[in-house]
Amino acid sequence: TPRAYVERLRVEKAEGLIRDTELPLADIALACGFSSQSRFTTAFRRATGFTPARYRRGTEDRG
Repeated sequence: TPRAYVERLRVEKAEGLIRDTELPLADIALACGFSSQSRFTTAFRRATGFTPARYRRGTEDRG
């Protein structure tokens, strides 16, 4: 659906910001167009299988 496509684009943008910046997750959520950090976390987990915080910890371990 168009809504799912837009959500996926937002999550992909968030993945890059989480990986490449040290911005707070709440700021990333807003920068990617999510109305709240809660909605961001739900969408991110649905798309990646991880919460944003867990994803960040994983990228820190690798980098």
